[in-house]
Amino acid sequence: MTTDLPPEVHFPLDKQMLPVPGSKQPGFSSIYKSAALAEYSTSCTVYETLLRAKDENLKSDVAGWRPWNPVTKDFEKHFEWYTHEEVEEERTAIGSGIGALARQGRLGDGVGQTEFTVGIWTLNRPEFMIIDYSNIAYSRRTVSLYETYDAASAQYIIDHAETRILFTTPNHVGVVLAAAQAGKLPLLKAIVILDSFRPSKQAVKAALVDPLRDTLAKEWAKTCGIEIFNWFEILDLGRNNIAAHIPPNVDSIHSFCYTSGTTGNPKAAIITAGMGGYVSTAMAFHKRGAYTLISYLPTAHIYARLCEIVAVRTGGRIGYFCGDTTRLLEDMAILKPQMFPSVPRVLNRIAALVQAQAAAPGLKGALLRKALAAKIANHDRDGTLTHALYDRLIFSKVQALLGGRVEYIVSGSAPIRGDVLKLLRVVLAGLAYVGSGGARSSYPCGGAAKCPYCDEPGGA
Repeated sequence: MTTDLPPEVHFPLDKQMLPVPGSKQPGFSSIYKSAALAEYSTSCTVYETLLRAKDENLKSDVAGWRPWNPVTKDFEKHFEWYTHEEVEEERTAIGSGIGALARQGRLGDGVGQTEFTVGIWTLNRPEFMIIDYSNIAYSRRTVSLYETYDAASAQYIIDHAETRILFTTPNHVGVVLAAAQAGKLPLLKAIVILDSFRPSKQAVKAALVDPLRDTLAKEWAKTCGIEIFNWFEILDLGRNNIAAHIPPNVDSIHSFCYTSGTTGNPKAAIITAGMGGYVSTAMAFHKRGAYTLISYLPTAHIYARLCEIVAVRTGGRIGYFCGDTTRLLEDMAILKPQMFPSVPRVLNRIAALVQAQAAAPGLKGALLRKALAAKIANHDRDGTLTHALYDRLIFSKVQALLGGRVEYIVSGSAPIRGDVLKLLRVVLAGLAYVGSGGARSSYPCGGAAKCPYCDEPGGA
């Protein structure tokens, strides 16, 4: 199985596709393939690509968060990091702990070591990566729920995906147990409660467990035939019962990705381990070398999952936002990411702020209009995104709002106007990629990204 990244190839931008010899038939055009990947093919699983990333970057940071300070009741002004080595240890421990529960018959009758569903209902955080990668390592299925789901949607997905064990935060436990008590979650047998806010790695374990909360939850859960655990209990169980990985094959189900349910009940797209392997390799072609990505988009959506897996495969690291979207710029100022995955709603707001400043009367507005005109002219001429004077004098202030190091902007989940893309490129001095339409199909298709200099939005 090939897990190497494809070789870099340089080619004219007006000849990005090559015809496959002998593919043209009467009445049909030739079949075309990418000039960049004309001689490259891959067949591997997401497990293999993540294992390769770990082997190449064992001591490097991969998952970061702003620790919660219980004294100040606020997040610290820095990120702490897990290395690939630490994530590998914890994903194996969590996976072994889940496997031990299954062997003991505590996840229901007939549940083996593989091919059952593990649910995650939490905001973006390192535990999401650890649980998801654990499921990949032991050929289990991940189903992730949007943080904003109401009780009915959450209950439907947990039941429909045949979830046996659910990892979630305290704010959702009551909703889940109420549904279980009403007989709506017959297959759910275990809930693992995560801390509301992730503390420092140096925090004492005993200080992170809420005995009263856990006792009350366990008493209620017992009446529903469900066991309650905390994160450390599953970690310790796994560390005492380490099991070898059971890697998936290319057709193994990696994840169920549900829609938001705007047209009736939520509907799931099936994501295989082979799709993840292909995408993490093919999309990585467009970004080489280590970089930092900010994770704030819902990980229940395949777009966010795709961005993170590609980042990990290329040796990058992921900084998780603090969970409060009103403090996202604060998170970015501390993290200083180079990769900014976003959606049109957010990017349109940034563009609107710049346009409002440019429309202002007086010297300040006039200077901004002149700077924009100069940078847009350079962009249209040869794709230049930087300007020695205007970036330092004017645009550095806007760039600093996003940490000052953004090199790549990725827009997905919905179309975005071409003029907004161009404005973002020149203001932030970063390449802007866009792909939308068929978001869940973009994972198996490897995504659809327009040329970073094109003004028209693309789609999958």
